[in-house]
Amino acid sequence: MIKLRQFFNKYRHLLPYIWVVVAFLASLAKIKVHRHNNYTIFRSSWGHLESGLSLYQAYPREYNDLYLYGPTFAALIAPIAILPEAVSYLVWQMLLATLLLWAIASLPLSLERRALVGAFTLNEMVTGLMMQQWNVGIAALLILAFAFNERGREHWATLCIAIGLTTKLYGIVGLAFFPFAQHKWRFIWTLAMWTGLLLALPYICADANYVSGQYLEWFTTLASKNGINHFAAMQNISLLGIIRKWSGSAAYSDLIPITLGLLLYGLAYLRLGQYRHLGFRLGILSSTLLFVVLFSTGSESSSYVIAFPGIAIWYMLRQERTHLDLGLLIGAFILSSLSPTDIFPHTLREQWVIPYALKALFPALIWLRLSFELLFSDYAPTRPDTPSLQALHRMA
Repeated sequence: MIKLRQFFNKYRHLLPYIWVVVAFLASLAKIKVHRHNNYTIFRSSWGHLESGLSLYQAYPREYNDLYLYGPTFAALIAPIAILPEAVSYLVWQMLLATLLLWAIASLPLSLERRALVGAFTLNEMVTGLMMQQWNVGIAALLILAFAFNERGREHWATLCIAIGLTTKLYGIVGLAFFPFAQHKWRFIWTLAMWTGLLLALPYICADANYVSGQYLEWFTTLASKNGINHFAAMQNISLLGIIRKWSGSAAYSDLIPITLGLLLYGLAYLRLGQYRHLGFRLGILSSTLLFVVLFSTGSESSSYVIAFPGIAIWYMLRQERTHLDLGLLIGAFILSSLSPTDIFPHTLREQWVIPYALKALFPALIWLRLSFELLFSDYAPTRPDTPSLQALHRMA
């Protein structure tokens, strides 16, 4: 283990280059065989918006599945969508990869720990890119929102939150960082400003009545999709999914576990005295990244690109790491990150991992452990492992 750490420390500066090369190769592998259905959905949304067509109807001659993102997303992707297909696909994929790399590099952690977060997240980033998922962008936006907020740049933090909110709703969890904002009024008015501007953006591209109808159709589509997700094999890969699929019951409402989860998550905010400790705030970031995946029926395998930086941050925060902590980390990597890959036993994946949403098991256990740590641990630093807030301002 010591030799492995020494090897990693020696070559950690190569991680950004490895990250970019792996992202490019993963993207190239899909476009070479024309298997980029999700990106086709994204790219086509701009054409549908511009032509006044429904964003949320099925277009089987163009792609499989349905468009499930906000009208704002269709407007934001326009500059990329108008490029030739192969070029636009590669630009989109590399934009997502570099955005997440930038976000991880912006974390207020030491260089070694940021490199470890990146290394631990790398496989999930590849999974997200192989599926051409916007989840890679959502992960980056949430981490950047936290990083900007820590630096007192609330106007950029709220832009990240607003983009996530108006494209996939997940961005709403960025409000978790509001209590830590140095300039709370700036946070409030810039969030309102950015959200308003982004919601208005599609109106510039299309008829006002049509766009208003698309927003209504978006919420209707999401509501109907929620019910379909309950027992879907490739959806609801979450703590909600574990409870639903293990019990086999459709009789209860997901609001019950969601309410209990929100209560456990929110109790940490009562510890006002811990707010001044960077470790506590990073713990909230970690908990948030895990929560948004574990308590969503729309979570799929590629959603874990959001959760895995949270797992890595949790482990990096440990003052004294136990065998249990290491076991949870290894379990998450093997069962959660490797289970969709070809190196994982096919029979085990098809008969156990997928039907019972086991990809969510170790992240759920880690989130529960972290939640109780946030309630009872003292995050006052015992050694200078992370930069101070003043150091962050000098870095910014």
